[in-house]
Amino acid sequence: SGLRTRLRGMPCDVLHNPGTDLLLASYARARFCSDLIPITCSQHGISYSVQLYGFFIPQLMAPIYPCDAIVCLSRSAAIAMEKRWESIAQRYSYAWARPAPPLPRLEIIPWGVDTELFAPRDPMVARRDLGLPLDRPIILCVGRIRIEDKMDYTPLLLVFEHVVRSAKERPLLVLAGSRYSDYADDIMAQAAQLGFRNDVRAFFNLPPACLPSLYAACDVFMSPTDSPSECFGLTILEAMACGRPVVASDWNGYKELIVHGETGFKVRTDWADCLGELEEMSLLVPMEQQHLHVGQSVSVDVRQMAGFIGQLLNDPKLRWEMGSRARRRAQELYGWPAIIEQWY
Repeated sequence: SGLRTRLRGMPCDVLHNPGTDLLLASYARARFCSDLIPITCSQHGISYSVQLYGFFIPQLMAPIYPCDAIVCLSRSAAIAMEKRWESIAQRYSYAWARPAPPLPRLEIIPWGVDTELFAPRDPMVARRDLGLPLDRPIILCVGRIRIEDKMDYTPLLLVFEHVVRSAKERPLLVLAGSRYSDYADDIMAQAAQLGFRNDVRAFFNLPPACLPSLYAACDVFMSPTDSPSECFGLTILEAMACGRPVVASDWNGYKELIVHGETGFKVRTDWADCLGELEEMSLLVPMEQQHLHVGQSVSVDVRQMAGFIGQLLNDPKLRWEMGSRARRRAQELYGWPAIIEQWY
């Protein structure tokens, strides 16, 4: 009733659904708006096969006009969405012997970052606040601690093992993020088995207000993601805004954020395509298991990532130059003023 009152009682230029659903916005427009106003929704991830029935097919029933659009976070996400829509349109035409309804227009507008909140800070103050050592190089990784649909942290530990061997000073690896299961304990146990009991610190379920200090405390930010749903990479952007060089997988939306050799390094990432057999079983296999299966078919070049991180740890001038360029890129392309302007 609140939405109906607002739409009928005040002028509206666009109706936006922050979720991935044009059908709901289309229904509200048809019922409550006297004029044809554009409707938009955001695309956050389309990597679950079950979404074919829960998302894509219902969208075909929504009255779509040229002014309507699905807003994707990256070019990679838009390409994936376009391919999925084309596949669904072909299936529809084959099943019903008629052309598919008009498909939504796709636009690309990335997420933004608050470059005043996420900004360079005194690293020594940040380390004291977090209880981190003042005299050790720090490598940071922030992300959801969940192997099924976010990241396998074992390659990260293997990277760290290589870095320890080559670094001039013994580094500290800091892990932070939301903890969803016992997988976080498994990661810490693996670190201990590798001899890193005193070299890995964890900040699980850290309050968001502490994140800027965490980025400030590190020397290098790394993220070897293998998730098929990683269509952007907000933690990479936050680290860049804080003036930190980033070493990350050359994968999905990640690769569009980093300028290789200027703001950080992109690491070779290979994928053994396994989608054919997985799609045949998609309705019978739990979503988490599907993502885990795809993630395990992705391989990050551990030695290359370790080499890039070691290069940055051993060269303070390079870290500062790359971090400064990363900060500038985040401000110019991903600061909220620049992002908001793209919505008009």
